Amino acid sequence: MKLKTQSGQSAVEFALVLPLLLILLLGILEFGLVLYDKAVITNAAREGARAGVVAMNPRPTLGDAEQVARDYCQAYLVTFGPNNLQVYATPTAAGAAALQVTVKYDYGWLTLQRLISVLNRDYNPLHLSATSTMKYE
Repeated sequence: MKLKTQSGQSAVEFALVLPLLLILLLGILEFGLVLYDKAVITNAAREGARAGVVAMNPRPTLGDAEQVARDYCQAYLVTFGPNNLQVYATPTAAGAAALQVTVKYDYGWLTLQRLISVLNRDYNPLHLSATSTMKYE
């Protein structure tokens, strides 16, 4: 008779543990996407700096370097909703012997946004940035 009184115990335990497991799984997915996007903007800054310093005739402009970084981001970033992508290419102060490309990106949360907005009404996206500096050839 004891088995009949405990027939729903595993279902109740599963119902209690399932939300925690889902939050953990979604958190792993979310932060994996954040790390991926961070790697993409880091590589975009490197690609933009490389395109701006390569020895060509005529020499690429700062706008060319910025456009290479933008194109790289548009091709490889994982975005969910509106984002704010900013790309800056500036010569360094040391006699303009090097080019610095900075990429800034606001990551909009995929799954954790709703959970974060419930806990904190003042939702802000995650600000990611990467900078690459290369010497002119």
